[in-house]
Amino acid sequence: LVTGPPYIRFYAGAPLISPEGLKLGTFCIIDAKPRPDGLSLGDKQNLRELAAMVMETMVTRKKEMERIRDEKTRIIACAAHDLLSPLTGVQLNLELLMTDEALNKKLDANQKDLMTTALKCSEIIERICLQAIESFRGDLVSSKRNRIGDQNSDHKEFVAENGLVNIAKLVENINHVVATYPKQVPLFIEVDDNVPPE
Repeated sequence: LVTGPPYIRFYAGAPLISPEGLKLGTFCIIDAKPRPDGLSLGDKQNLRELAAMVMETMVTRKKEMERIRDEKTRIIACAAHDLLSPLTGVQLNLELLMTDEALNKKLDANQKDLMTTALKCSEIIERICLQAIESFRGDLVSSKRNRIGDQNSDHKEFVAENGLVNIAKLVENINHVVATYPKQVPLFIEVDDNVPPE
């Protein structure tokens, strides 16, 4: 910039400092002509004021972006909350159907598998909804909703309390979800023997 275009011969800058005290850069002016006397006191003050205006604009834009992001998160959380009520009804009805002995005697293996898949998918949707609400609230939501019966207590999360993922459970859930989609070719999901269980 000095030995080549734009051949800077004068430079003056004012720091851009965030409200938190972080130095983000400088607001500067350059000239191709040297200014041996530098800037006057008035020019220096103008430079500092311009830098302050730039910083104020940056802060305002940052706050606006955060507001938009928070609003989107709130909308997603509200939608997730609204989905939980009808989803509970779907899960409850599925559980009641799966424990109906008279009905189970009439269903073949494929029909029973479809019901199991539907229940698995509803549980995955439930987890997505709860995670969206957690993200909005910023804390853990302990909401194991009361259901009639405890027939499906063996449907555990594939993420353990220590944060490790149960690979077998994850693949099982993926297979249940993928099974509901029509496919042109068969799809197989397998776990390599070298992959640790968690």
